[in-house]
Amino acid sequence: MSLVEPSHSLGHSFDLRTHAPSSLPEHERRQEQARETKGTQAARAGSGCLASSHGVQDLRAAKRLLVTKGYEAITLEAIAEEAGVNKASTRYYFGSKAGLMAAMVDEIVLDECASIASDVSERMSESERLDSFVANIYRMAMDVEGYSGYFDILPHALRDRHLRQRLVYLYDLWYDWNIEWLGLDGSDPRLDAELRALGQFTAAIADGIAIQAEIHGKGYDPAPALAFLREFLTGVLARMRAAASASPRGH
Repeated sequence: MSLVEPSHSLGHSFDLRTHAPSSLPEHERRQEQARETKGTQAARAGSGCLASSHGVQDLRAAKRLLVTKGYEAITLEAIAEEAGVNKASTRYYFGSKAGLMAAMVDEIVLDECASIASDVSERMSESERLDSFVANIYRMAMDVEGYSGYFDILPHALRDRHLRQRLVYLYDLWYDWNIEWLGLDGSDPRLDAELRALGQFTAAIADGIAIQAEIHGKGYDPAPALAFLREFLTGVLARMRAAASASPRGH
């Protein structure tokens, strides 16, 4: 596979800032709908479960504490106080800090995935899908507060066998969703290996840009790299569609 050479004009013609949702209430409605769908899929894939409205309130309080005070400040008591709820009910929903961490990992990943899913429509052209996909990678990776919370949890999650397994489930789902958002048929056995590699590659881009944004701070601009990504994906998608057309299913 050869790399597609980047267009020098692409960074000027494709402005990431122009691809924000046009209707915020509609975007939020679709995001909640997508979150429920993705959350159900995630729950079926692993040990996670969808939080009740009370649980969601607790999780949002936990995310606020994580961003403002860090991982060590996350206790069931502190979350109950931040959320303004009875701490007995918080303990009932999550059981322990480990249970809370598992729910938070789900919440962080699913919120981002639901936001991307809510921007994608079956009626979109391939070019519109790519614009939305790349713009959402930009938005997600440049959400420094959101990603820094995830990075705070990550070292602890990797040391916990159950949380690590949960991350494996969630990332496997993320790879599949990336393929879905790009408009490819994830069930096509002729492209199994390439589809998985593409799902992993696009997830790695989002994680990598988020790390660089953390390192470089406010002056970091990933737009040129993402413009290159968009053109690269244009070439890859064209080649994969051509390969699928040339090889009928079952051969």
